[in-house]
Amino acid sequence: MGLGLIFLAVGIGMEYRMKVAPKTEVEIIKNEGRVMDEGKGKILVDVGGAVEKPGVYELETGVRIKDALVMAGGLSAMADREWVEKNLNQAGEVWDGMKIYVPELGRVLGSSNKVTSDNQTVSNIMINLNTASQGELEELPGIGPAMAGRIIEYREVNSGFRHVEEVKLVKGIGDKLFEKMKDKISI
Repeated sequence: MGLGLIFLAVGIGMEYRMKVAPKTEVEIIKNEGRVMDEGKGKILVDVGGAVEKPGVYELETGVRIKDALVMAGGLSAMADREWVEKNLNQAGEVWDGMKIYVPELGRVLGSSNKVTSDNQTVSNIMINLNTASQGELEELPGIGPAMAGRIIEYREVNSGFRHVEEVKLVKGIGDKLFEKMKDKISI
């Protein structure tokens, strides 16, 4: 009888624990098109814009964006530190072929325009698909709020874009739309 009470108490305790304990769901996200080297390999990362020593750097896999900026001598005096704080995840991991671009103070990406001799406004800044805000993406030809949202969602799920042509993998962006924006986008 004593043994039966013990089993009953254990069974009730297990049932209570299963009902109270939060259920943990794990989502596995396929990282399409990006092969991550689990070992320590070398990758090339292009760091440009308002850094002390812009250039292409050979780094170990697993290095963070902050480390790549340090390799490039850090932010220059002209760097837009507020933009970096808002738009650049310095804890993010770099990958082979990645471009990190830091804009200069007063040259917000996507909003700097120049006027040509025939009074036409031409954008002279590329929109970085990996760092652009919703509003900056909406400045691209043919990109509205919904499409900008899909671009941001794609880059978050896939840890960014590796090359500009990868934007065609975003639902709704085909060859025609890509042709309209290809000269205005970068990574």
